[in-house]
Amino acid sequence: MRLLCLDLEVEDKGGFFAYPSDFVELDCSHKPINQISTIVGSSNGLLCLTHRYRNDSQYQYLYVLWNPSIHKAIFLPVPDFRLNSNRHYALSHGFGYDPTTDDYKLVRVVYVDGTVPPQVEMYTLRSGGWGYLTASGPANVIADWTLSVFMNGVVHWLAQTPNGEGNIRNVIVVFDIGHEEFDEMPVPKSLEGMEHLNMEVAVFHGLLALVPCNGNEWELEGEESYSIWVMREYEVVESWTKRFDIDVGVGLRRVVGFTKNGEVLVIKGGKLLSYEPSSQEIFNPHIRSRTESFYFSTYVESLVLLNVEDGE
Repeated sequence: MRLLCLDLEVEDKGGFFAYPSDFVELDCSHKPINQISTIVGSSNGLLCLTHRYRNDSQYQYLYVLWNPSIHKAIFLPVPDFRLNSNRHYALSHGFGYDPTTDDYKLVRVVYVDGTVPPQVEMYTLRSGGWGYLTASGPANVIADWTLSVFMNGVVHWLAQTPNGEGNIRNVIVVFDIGHEEFDEMPVPKSLEGMEHLNMEVAVFHGLLALVPCNGNEWELEGEESYSIWVMREYEVVESWTKRFDIDVGVGLRRVVGFTKNGEVLVIKGGKLLSYEPSSQEIFNPHIRSRTESFYFSTYVESLVLLNVEDGE
């Protein structure tokens, strides 16, 4: 088991950083993994990526499952719900493993012109195809620049009530991979009504967390935006606790992950930095890339995909 940071900035190549040791380059020329790819999530050594490209005047998305340890990646089939240039779309994704069926699932949430509920499709590796969910989609809007996390068999996203529906309410939208159902969880009371909550969900040493995230170019607003919140007991709202604040100065874009020795890995000014909360010391490992290119996770080598054919 290794703790890895993946940088997708260089076209046709990917890079694993076995943090904090040296950069190890992987040859990814056989599949479209480049600077406009984003990692949705990982499970059992399998990475799920979205590859965004422009088709005429509209962005479209390809999906790839990639197992670096066996040097294999497969295209997923094109989803049934097609995007067109006459509408505005906001997409969110989640990826996880369902142990009850021994299956890997990718859920795609598509908001059309900002309306709710969204269109929801799910790909399963066992079926090799997409299908629409019969269950109702979330009644809240997931910000398309925030990432999801998968833990306890559930995908989590930070979301907000739709525009024009009264007071702002921030919630965590959850999707149970096994039961294929949406629900919601509360955020800390002090964050519930914040209009510009520049945060996203994360995992802090096995616990659900909320961390700073600036999906836009302007500076984060309010001191709460620099705090790490942890849910000490899963699904218990009273257990939300502000663990510590992050002080790395102006320009914080995203919290990437946490190391076992207590460091916080953040992105600032296109650089990966390590922040030590107790001493407030900042270490620069001299790794640069776009904010969206970094993905930090515990990685386990596996044989998943070994006998799976390309879905294209």
